[in-house]
Amino acid sequence: MVGGFVGVDVFFVISGYLISSIIFKEYKKNVFSYLNFYYRRIKRLFPALIAMLLVVMLIAYFQLWDNEIKALSKTVIAGSLFSANLQILFLKKGYFDPDTQENPLLHLWSLGVEEQFYIVWPLISFLLVRTTTFKSYFMITIFFLSSFIGNIFAIYTNPKWAYYFPLCRFWEMVIGGYIALIHHNKRENLNDSENESNNLVLDNLCSFLGIFFIIISSFIINENSLFPGFWAILPTMGSALIIISNNGFINKYLLSSKLFVFIGKISYPLYLWHWPLLVLGKVILKNSPSIPYPTAIVLAISIVLSILTYYLIEKPTNNIKSKSSLVLLLSVAMSFILIIGVLFLFNPIYFSRLTTLRKNFLSKYDHNHINSRNISEKFFPDDFSKNNHYFPKSRTSTKKLIISSYRDEFELFDRLIPVHNQTNEHYSYMGSKFTYLFNYKKENKKVLVVGDSFAEMIIPRIKYLYDAKLIKNFPTVIFKVVSGSWISYPCDDDENIANNLRAHNEMIEYIKKEKPMSVLFSTKPYSGYYPELIDDEEDPDPKNKCQLLSYKFPKKYSRNKFQDLFNKLKKNLKSITDLGIRVYMNTLKLEGELYNPDNMFNNFGIIEEHIQPVNYFDYMNKYQNLKDIVDRALEESGAIKIDYSDNMCRDDFCPVVDFAGFPINRDATHFSHHFAKKHLSVIDKAFMDY
Repeated sequence: MVGGFVGVDVFFVISGYLISSIIFKEYKKNVFSYLNFYYRRIKRLFPALIAMLLVVMLIAYFQLWDNEIKALSKTVIAGSLFSANLQILFLKKGYFDPDTQENPLLHLWSLGVEEQFYIVWPLISFLLVRTTTFKSYFMITIFFLSSFIGNIFAIYTNPKWAYYFPLCRFWEMVIGGYIALIHHNKRENLNDSENESNNLVLDNLCSFLGIFFIIISSFIINENSLFPGFWAILPTMGSALIIISNNGFINKYLLSSKLFVFIGKISYPLYLWHWPLLVLGKVILKNSPSIPYPTAIVLAISIVLSILTYYLIEKPTNNIKSKSSLVLLLSVAMSFILIIGVLFLFNPIYFSRLTTLRKNFLSKYDHNHINSRNISEKFFPDDFSKNNHYFPKSRTSTKKLIISSYRDEFELFDRLIPVHNQTNEHYSYMGSKFTYLFNYKKENKKVLVVGDSFAEMIIPRIKYLYDAKLIKNFPTVIFKVVSGSWISYPCDDDENIANNLRAHNEMIEYIKKEKPMSVLFSTKPYSGYYPELIDDEEDPDPKNKCQLLSYKFPKKYSRNKFQDLFNKLKKNLKSITDLGIRVYMNTLKLEGELYNPDNMFNNFGIIEEHIQPVNYFDYMNKYQNLKDIVDRALEESGAIKIDYSDNMCRDDFCPVVDFAGFPINRDATHFSHHFAKKHLSVIDKAFMDY
């Protein structure tokens, strides 16, 4: 059911009815007290909530990264204070955004709304039962309309406020309170026996209509609906119709059955457990062998935990007779949760086992892989025709090694200065956006780095060369790197990459004018994985002017268009090399799902067949026609070919994890920041002054 979240609205109405009925009865008997009311709320809510929060934080320690721990901790703190709705309200993300949906404690927003309602409702209830029937209906109607109108106003101005802000949700619980008030006023004037409804036809009609409203709302309301808004009337009115149908079939024979009574008893623990297990279950079961019906299994576990919570936590708690002792015990426990949440917030690294593992492994893996080579001006390009630096010898990897490294964090653009900060230099052709300077000094020689995400992935190596002082007189590096762009290629397509040709030509003219020491292109001339070259009559997109198909990820490319693209590129590169400017450009490299760390492990450990070395020649033979076109264009233009496979392979042996057991890539196509930093020495020559 796409609109399963409407269960919250059903719960709000039921809660409003049940709690209001109790409050009205106690006011009638003059026995209501705020202390006793909140004692019951603490007794009802705290035990299971504390247990759930402890388990979630324990799982988070083992399964989440520090940034995820930090985000979770904010909801832990807010949840322990029954204000998760307000915390989530002021996040930049909406309820249905993926980042929000990955919060294991997202569901606590509704508990926050409910408890905020019960701060003000007892006082309003006092006014309702202490006045005339007409005035009580008038007052509760005003309260209902104020909240409902606020909900409608917010849904059209700021839907997030309509969803989380308590005053925009109170009307749903007021509906339950309205029914409880009607029943209360009837009891004031009639005996309980006279108060019973004898109209079975009307009761059955209301009950079946109520069920219909709830079911239909679950199917037709989705994340694109303006919800709650007017849409929330369906589930709330459905709940109200079921409540008022005292003797209807649904109430008498279904909801009053032993099964549904028992479900009612475990409903609160089930509410608490289901969402964290659904979210964390995706993390725990990530890449596990195929498990049929994983959602059903997680929900079954939620039911088991709910039953255990009811019998092992809630029932024993209810047997504690001393109110003061129970409140003290539960308050101390909840305070402990709050303190742990604060510690998680300010020290997330120490409360994430994955981050700690990564940090420990990386600290051990910090030796210099190229210090056996005395790098200086004496080395010439010919010395680097094949990589002679230390090769990342393979070793047996472990799940810990892969998990702790493949999500390595690296601030790519840290210390890179946006071009618009340098008004005296001639970089305006590229615009200020996506253009950066590194090691800027006016007297320095310059190296231009151009490309897409393949250019971004080599930034860690460039910074490493500078920081380790491995290159004398390190140049100013000008980065023109735009992830997902094709500025490196003389290609234009009105639909997909408009203005690309203009940007490419302007870049070529800038290079000719400024004459940098060298230019390094790190890019890929295709989208997705390596395509198959085909004849023009089979071209999947004949309208394209050239063979750059943006994000359509075709499996087949036009051979003639691909060749034509590199003929044009060859001409432009040669116009640069003829000026004595060194040009470096990468050829095809090994990539694909066999390099994706996500595929190397599951919940049970390493998948051995997914970390086996790749045979270079077997792999490249499948794409030799592509590689020949690229390599021939580079050779005939006078450009120096950069072959990343030199750092990935020894002869034809290409491991997917390095000598320490870390994955070479961070996804299917891009090097990990750590691998690039420590191993990608084939690009070093571009930054040396010969």
